[in-house]
Amino acid sequence: MKAPSPAAEQLKLGVECARQGRLEDAVACFRQAVELDPGCAEAHNNLANALRERGRFEEALLHLNRALECKPDLPEAQLNLAVVLEARGELEEAAALLDEFLQRHPDHALALNNLGSVLKKLGRLQQARHCLEGALARDPRFAQAHNNLGAVLEQLGLWDQAEQCYQQALRWNPHSAEAHLNLGMLWLLRGDFERGWPEYEWRWGLRGTRPRGCGRPLWEGSPLEGRTILLEAEQGLGDTIQYVRYAELVQARGGRVVLECPPRLVELLRTVPGVERVICPHDPLPSCHTWAPVASLPGIFRTTLATIPNRVPYLSVEPELVEAARQRIGKCMGQRKIGLLWAGSPWHKNDRNRSIRLELLAPLARVPEAAWFSLQRGPQAAELWTAAPGFPLTNLERESGRLTETAAAILCLDLVITVDTMVAHLAGALARPVWVLQPFAPDYRWLLDRQDSPWYPTMRLFRQPAPGHWQPVVERIVEELE
Repeated sequence: MKAPSPAAEQLKLGVECARQGRLEDAVACFRQAVELDPGCAEAHNNLANALRERGRFEEALLHLNRALECKPDLPEAQLNLAVVLEARGELEEAAALLDEFLQRHPDHALALNNLGSVLKKLGRLQQARHCLEGALARDPRFAQAHNNLGAVLEQLGLWDQAEQCYQQALRWNPHSAEAHLNLGMLWLLRGDFERGWPEYEWRWGLRGTRPRGCGRPLWEGSPLEGRTILLEAEQGLGDTIQYVRYAELVQARGGRVVLECPPRLVELLRTVPGVERVICPHDPLPSCHTWAPVASLPGIFRTTLATIPNRVPYLSVEPELVEAARQRIGKCMGQRKIGLLWAGSPWHKNDRNRSIRLELLAPLARVPEAAWFSLQRGPQAAELWTAAPGFPLTNLERESGRLTETAAAILCLDLVITVDTMVAHLAGALARPVWVLQPFAPDYRWLLDRQDSPWYPTMRLFRQPAPGHWQPVVERIVEELE
């Protein structure tokens, strides 16, 4: 019997390391296999897969292309290439590659599942549903396909069916962090906080990095008796603004609160009641007895719809900044001063559903006695220069501007109209009137069938009547303003 080659030994060892979750060791083994046998397509493919898991997409693409040069018909490399393209946001390219693959392998359940995932992100929901149901017809125990189908059905507003799909995913894979998290967020969306918050903790199974607080005892709500607690903001800016309100409740249990948050939020969150000190992720960690993620605090306090701590404002801004913003905005005699924001970060995973183009808001120009101000940042701010004639927008934002300057501007406006972004949370936390345009399938925090938010008393929600239908939302806002 012929002994395996050194490259084959490294390949086998790398596969075992990857199975154990030791991805860096797997990468090292696969690299060694590639060096020993540069023509081994399987080694290039496995190396690419491990690199993709580490978020190193450019390197992964190089090795996938090399694998397909060595063996053009290697199915694993073809499918992995589509996965990398999807992760890079090249959705049309990924869909075309999977379509081509399925023409040759029409019964390939994994390819059908992957195409369904891509089509969902493209907003082609019925096609995505068809693909995923096809994958499950070929493999009824395919947990990931059940999970993906649940996400599509949720986007279609079929909440009961989506919940059944997540339950099926967990039946076949009880440890699927993604299915647990999706089920938890669906329960939260439907107002079932008791079951939702514990499942929401499964988000940690999808993170590639460990929070800095790990290594200290995780706080579970017991009296702190003067001890120092680290509250770590591990999610986006909006999530942090929403949940930092719990710092005052933590302090009420005897805690000395140190808050770690992104640098953009530091100046603003120093004003939050209950926060004793604010640090950035690159600052040295102070001595702390215990820690808790900021987004876990609603679950730690066993929050229900009836017990949401919704006293606002819980953020404040220096009077000098507010006066400077008032000077920038001007008097606008006899006119309502309305801030407008139409797009969030293009890198947000749900941005295709939540953001719109400025041109869709052109009907707002019909509103009498209104002065419009842009709060938009990012690439979409360039749309200001192509705004419809007769819809003058004064820009209040600078890309390098401080978030406290945005907050000061909001305090000087009569109303903020925005899509679901950080600014919605900021205006709500400042107790300013804010109207939020919501996609048909909203984020869990906005619940269902409500025009208000129990988190922010000054907020109103304007919901799509069907997926992708923004025009009725804009028309309703125009009617309300008129």
